Amino acid sequence: MKKQVSDQLVWWGSMHPYIDVMKIDLVNEIVIGRYGGNSRAGAYKNEDGCVVFNGPDWELVVIVDGHDSDESTQLIVTTLAHREHEIEAILNEPVSIALKKMEEYILTIFQSAEFKESCRQVTGEAACLLAIRKENYFWWLLIGDCLAYVFHPELHQLGQYTVNQRHFYEWIGKVNTFERNVPGYSSGIVELRPGKNQLLVVTDGVIECANRQLENSRELYKLIQQSSSVNLESVVSTILQHVHNSNGKDSATLVYWEVENTFSADYAGNQSKGEQK
Repeated sequence: MKKQVSDQLVWWGSMHPYIDVMKIDLVNEIVIGRYGGNSRAGAYKNEDGCVVFNGPDWELVVIVDGHDSDESTQLIVTTLAHREHEIEAILNEPVSIALKKMEEYILTIFQSAEFKESCRQVTGEAACLLAIRKENYFWWLLIGDCLAYVFHPELHQLGQYTVNQRHFYEWIGKVNTFERNVPGYSSGIVELRPGKNQLLVVTDGVIECANRQLENSRELYKLIQQSSSVNLESVVSTILQHVHNSNGKDSATLVYWEVENTFSADYAGNQSKGEQK
């Protein structure tokens, strides 16, 4: 299993497909895992991609899941990577401004005439999930069927793990939701709970392999708790090993990190901290 540490990560599948290879990278304390699929199951290409940046009180993670080719993946990844300085400037603003402005900025890019023309020129299309943690908030914007999770004991007691609903038949690329009169996408913001929050984003190759065990979010939570006692990298390597052992054919990309939230959080007026309704 290969590993390296860097200050940022920008990648798409045809750069390094990682067929039969479980690749782990660190961007400071953010762990990125990539696996191009098991060749014995028929895997021969990787159409995923990702971008990871971080700042003084924020992290930005983008995962992309393409099909037919990774041209749409490459377009999304490079478009966002080339705007690193603008993104950093927005995210360094106060959280009450930054998250709203970031959503407006991303949607302006995706709906621009230049970007839509570039989409018409590629082969294939891709699902795309952008996630930002800033201070005690987690924001996401989704086109397609990738998943984001916030794991915390208080949320576990209530059976809450994912922060978004997967949406099929939404893409960016040759088939492009932003070509429609009204584009299809979803977004949201959740408040992190006090203490340790475990954040995870995945492409569908992580949860749809073999018996689809990890499609059950509770099972994924259990697997993460078992491996997180070792270190953050162990969480990612354990998940990738599961995909490999399950003869996962589809590419699997995931990003995992932990945040110790020192801010307070909301509870119902008739509840004390940690009490469940």
